[in-house]
Amino acid sequence: MVWVGIDIGGTNTRVLLVNDEGRILGRVKMATRGAAQRVQYLTEVVAAVSQLVKGQPLAGIGIGVPGLVQKDGLLNRTVNCSVLADNQLRTQLEDTFRVPVRQGNDATMAALGEHWLGAGAGRETLMMLTIGTGLGSGLILQGVPYHGAHGFAVECGHLPVVPDGIVCPCGNQGCLEQYVSASALARFAGTRDAAEAAQRAAAGDPQALAGFETMGGWLGIGLCGIVNLFDPDMIVIGGGVSASFDLFMPAARRELVKRSFNPYGEQLSIVPAACGDDAGALGAVRYVMQVNAEVTA
Repeated sequence: MVWVGIDIGGTNTRVLLVNDEGRILGRVKMATRGAAQRVQYLTEVVAAVSQLVKGQPLAGIGIGVPGLVQKDGLLNRTVNCSVLADNQLRTQLEDTFRVPVRQGNDATMAALGEHWLGAGAGRETLMMLTIGTGLGSGLILQGVPYHGAHGFAVECGHLPVVPDGIVCPCGNQGCLEQYVSASALARFAGTRDAAEAAQRAAAGDPQALAGFETMGGWLGIGLCGIVNLFDPDMIVIGGGVSASFDLFMPAARRELVKRSFNPYGEQLSIVPAACGDDAGALGAVRYVMQVNAEVTA
């Protein structure tokens, strides 16, 4: 049997064909369209799945989406990906391929992918943070994603850390992702974007290096909250900004150790993600596998 995992980001959508062991058999990458191009986007995703499957026995499709996903798998809210409104993608995939289709929060799916085949393999309790356009997060407990009572748990990016701070697209003020994200890094470093901040820091630019220190400090505050609440076995850092892990993690670790009530903050394993851009789609496959196993048990 083969499985399909779809990871939908604000800019790109990645589709993987995977076997039962998680080996990637094929992939398609496409642009994520806007709401005005919804019909075109849905058609492109269905075509990508058809192209990859090519008549092979398809067991299920998993989707990672940027937003709040209810326990029943329905997308409740998305801030950066309006093309997904009304859950039409899930419905169209179910109608076309006649297999189980399950969707979950994209950061949670990435955490599950890293737990299955990446940096967190074999760990009992894994927290993952994805630092990119925003700050995503997912928690894996004994191999299973933790969703909370309604499906909206572990939104660390929207923990308010500055009561009257920067306005967040979610409508709140002072959310952690306004201080730990690609845009926050560029603001701290005085650069156009995070990529320029990394380039300048690599060349020894003092302001860029200070930008990574500042963002790392805020990350450490977030890590302190995570460690005090969940006492995880490991924390995995993914997302585009994680490529500069060595530039921000020393400051983050210092802040964590200084503030944490948990005495294991200094020894806690905090590592960069290992699956790269494939983590979300791999996790989506693992998720539909798990849901199918529960249904058939």
